[in-house]
Parts: sequence; structure tokens; C-alpha cells
Amino acid sequence: MNESIAQKGLQGLTVLLAAFYIAGGAAFTVGYVSGSLDWEAGVLEAVILGAIPFTAAAMDLAGLLVAQRAPWLGAALVSVGVIAMAAVWFWMFFITVPVGLLVIGFAVFRARRFVRERDRIATA
Repeated sequence: MNESIAQKGLQGLTVLLAAFYIAGGAAFTVGYVSGSLDWEAGVLEAVILGAIPFTAAAMDLAGLLVAQRAPWLGAALVSVGVIAMAAVWFWMFFITVPVGLLVIGFAVFRARRFVRERDRIATA
């Protein structure tokens, strides 16, 4: 299926977002382990805040890969990953919310397009 330049650009944005999540999670984890963060919470909170970005990135990338076979599952994975990061990085809402809405919209419209195209091919 041919995809427009805008769709390829949004796919690229999703991949960059996943890379940003991985970088943020790695920076937090390295900062905590090295002791350079002034973190007064417990180890469990640090592990959770370090692991969520990696999990969200994996969900975003898996959603992009699964979207061809199961479009709505792919859209759900991308959406959950984006929402998880927006919730964890709530202090960056002015970035995470607009970018997250753009990526979720992309995932939903892409899923609708894949389903419509698949149905059109099946009935032809």
C-alpha cells in the first residue's frame, strides 16, 4: 500500500518519539545509578520511572510493526505507549500532549485506512 509523505513523516515522528523515550529513560537510569540525581524517593519508584520509557518505546515501535496485520492492535499499542509517557512526564505536558495527540491521531487514521483498504481488496 502506498503511503503519503505525511504518513511516512508521522511514522518517522513516532520512531523519533520512541528514541526520545529510550534516551530519557536511559538518562534517568544512569543518573540514578551514578548518584548524580537528587532522588529522595525509593528504589522502586526509580526503577518504575526508568522502565516506563523503555516499555512505552517498545509499545510504540511494536504498534508500528503490528499495524499492517492488526491495524487496531497497532493503534492501541501506540496510543497506550504515548499516554503512558504523557502521564509519567506530566511536567512536560506542553510537549507530550500535542505530540501525543498527533501520534495517536496518526495511529487511528492509519488503522482506519488499513482496514478500509483491506476490506476493499477483499470485496474486489
